[in-house]
Amino acid sequence: MSARPAPGSSGCEERAAALLAAVAAPRKRVADEHMFTVGRGLHRHPATFRLQLFTAPGVRPVAVVIQLLGEDGSLGNERELYAGAVWRQCCPGEAEPPIWIDRLILPFRDDGWFTVSSFPVTGPYQLDESSGMTRITEQELTRLLGIPADASRGTGYRPRPPEPGPQPRYTAEWLLRLPRPAPFRNPACMPPRRPWWHDALRQLAPRHSPRPCCGAHNGDWHQASRAALTLVRQAQRDGIADNDIYDHVLAQARAAGITGWQLGTVDRLVSPTEAIQLETDEDSRRLLVNGQHKMRAMLDQGVRRTITIHWQWPTA
Repeated sequence: MSARPAPGSSGCEERAAALLAAVAAPRKRVADEHMFTVGRGLHRHPATFRLQLFTAPGVRPVAVVIQLLGEDGSLGNERELYAGAVWRQCCPGEAEPPIWIDRLILPFRDDGWFTVSSFPVTGPYQLDESSGMTRITEQELTRLLGIPADASRGTGYRPRPPEPGPQPRYTAEWLLRLPRPAPFRNPACMPPRRPWWHDALRQLAPRHSPRPCCGAHNGDWHQASRAALTLVRQAQRDGIADNDIYDHVLAQARAAGITGWQLGTVDRLVSPTEAIQLETDEDSRRLLVNGQHKMRAMLDQGVRRTITIHWQWPTA
């Protein structure tokens, strides 16, 4: 079958009519598996979809497959793998694979069309990429099968539980031991590079007074960093979960009377989206992925220690 033109065209109707004339026959639904599962293929998790199998003596079986957008193992990528698995598991005595008809349910649009695919056979239960697709309506599918197929995903669908995400690990760090910051956008106030010895000397003669040049320099980073370090350490000693430390620290900061620029800066130092964030590459090198301007402002005042976040994924 060649690719079907846009719905509503005369070529579309002719192709659907030819398909119905070639394979339509009264069939019986002999299987309805709501969570048919196929091995991983190209994906991290096994593919799942609803399989309805329709058979009758002397005619090719028809597999009607329905999947939700975003479900593991998208139909659009490995139809031939899934069709081969259905052939092997459900129709092992057939010389040809079942006629493959699938529907991907989109959350934002439901056009009601089914896609019929044909696959070159390369070996027992082995299929090549689809050599052609055509689209049919639910009514045309009923005429092909002789009985209606259920066009929904089915009540037996069980979405895979969401995987745990990465956890923020809060750590106190010496600023001079962190990767060098390279701030951008404001070269007069924050030059992209300063020599390390410049920052080391500034720690011997720290500054506390704000500078009016920008918001990052407009406050005392020594005080803000010390507050963030103290509150995070106390939260960790109290057994606060990593994902809850940010909210806990802000609540404690307000309770301690921290306000204005200092409160906003403690927020930015502890926020999972704005904190100084590090990651480790394949060569075990630490990389600075967020916090260039905050680090530059702290180094310009001679701050020695601060809070950083390193995201850690749960181990398998």
